[in-house]
Amino acid sequence: RLRFRHVAADDRLGAPMIRRDGALVEVSWDEAVAAAVAGLRAAGTELLAVVSARLTNEELYAMCVFIFMAGHETTTNGIASGVLALLRNPDQYARFIENQDEMVGGLVDEALRYESPVPRAVRRANEDLLIGGKSIPAGSHVVLMLGAANRDPDQFPNPDCFDIARRPNRHLAFGFGLHFCLGAQLAKIELGIAFRVIAKQFPNLRLAGAELDWKPVMGIRALKNLIVEDAEK
Repeated sequence: RLRFRHVAADDRLGAPMIRRDGALVEVSWDEAVAAAVAGLRAAGTELLAVVSARLTNEELYAMCVFIFMAGHETTTNGIASGVLALLRNPDQYARFIENQDEMVGGLVDEALRYESPVPRAVRRANEDLLIGGKSIPAGSHVVLMLGAANRDPDQFPNPDCFDIARRPNRHLAFGFGLHFCLGAQLAKIELGIAFRVIAKQFPNLRLAGAELDWKPVMGIRALKNLIVEDAEK
């Protein structure tokens, strides 16, 4: 029996390290991001020169944190949630294993719809709005529940069913319109690669425990851990 544990991004994996005077030293996360900002300013490329000229250190700091959250944690959480959905629906896992080339795109989209890594978004109304009979004054902040929208039965027949062949699948895991996620295609490629490798290496994978522990936050949908085993080992 082999056991694998998905480690969430907030688990303590050790302090970050940067190079000083030719040696690696442990630093705080604030120091690490400050060093990254300094590196961006010193890089000298045309693009970074434009970026660094227009952004303050605080804005660059916020960008570094945002890139880490949007480009790393959401993808790792999406992989874990997708594997969980597959193992809870072994018929879909078998279907994917049998025809990965044809089904990988559908699997990625369905995994994103079924357990959206980012279940909500926040926007500010630029003008007075009336939506669903509710008045939203200009300047109000609106919380958009993307996870709920992705289970809307008017858009998705049998929304609580995990179906990797679902078509159409116009989920909102990456948002919509002007604020559509810039990293959407990269994230889909990463998810597809991960699912392919897992299916190839562990076709007999199964859950090793019934209890799941989710992070108690609204901003992201993330398992604290996912323990699985290879039934053939």
